[in-house]
Amino acid sequence: MKLAIDVIKERIEEKKLFKRNRKSIEVKILAGLLYYLGLSLRKTSLFLSQFESISHESVRVYYHKIKEVLNEPKRSVRNPIAIDETKLKFGDKTIYVWSAIDVESKECLGVYISETRNYLDTILFVRGILKFCSNKPKILVDGGRWYPWALQKLGLKFERVRFGLRNCVESFFSLLKRRTKAFFNRFPNNSKFDTVISWIKSFMMFYNWILSIT
Repeated sequence: MKLAIDVIKERIEEKKLFKRNRKSIEVKILAGLLYYLGLSLRKTSLFLSQFESISHESVRVYYHKIKEVLNEPKRSVRNPIAIDETKLKFGDKTIYVWSAIDVESKECLGVYISETRNYLDTILFVRGILKFCSNKPKILVDGGRWYPWALQKLGLKFERVRFGLRNCVESFFSLLKRRTKAFFNRFPNNSKFDTVISWIKSFMMFYNWILSIT
């Protein structure tokens, strides 16, 4: 479903998403969107300050908060779903970002962030995306050894696919990496893990919103 800016504005007002309302809601939405699209916090702040004074810290807050009024995926019949994971840096640690993409709609059904990559992570991740499926979808995976046992445990059929139908999940990660390249694919040492999770979840929600209106 297409989600117009006026609907997002109405939801923000109803939910009283922001404690302070000295800035227009349209500017807050635009700030989050410009940051998602690739501008840095400071460049977004500088650009929007041509119209209304806004700090780079405010841009960060808007990006994290606006996801609360964007549409979650709807529960529906889905087949197949492509899943994969990629690596990012969190300070000096490696973290894994998992994603599931509906092959037909290209919608991202969920992201999951972990410090390990094993059978348990696979089960936790896939269970999270199944709540958006009214059926038991076929899962497309690569050669990761952590997939077969976990998917069989969940009663799901799967197929190993290197390219083709799995390109949609690779495209999602390409967009994500293009965005995180601005900070060298590394979240700073002083970031909290919850903040990293929120940042990636916001990216997913903005991704789905843009997908729904294009």
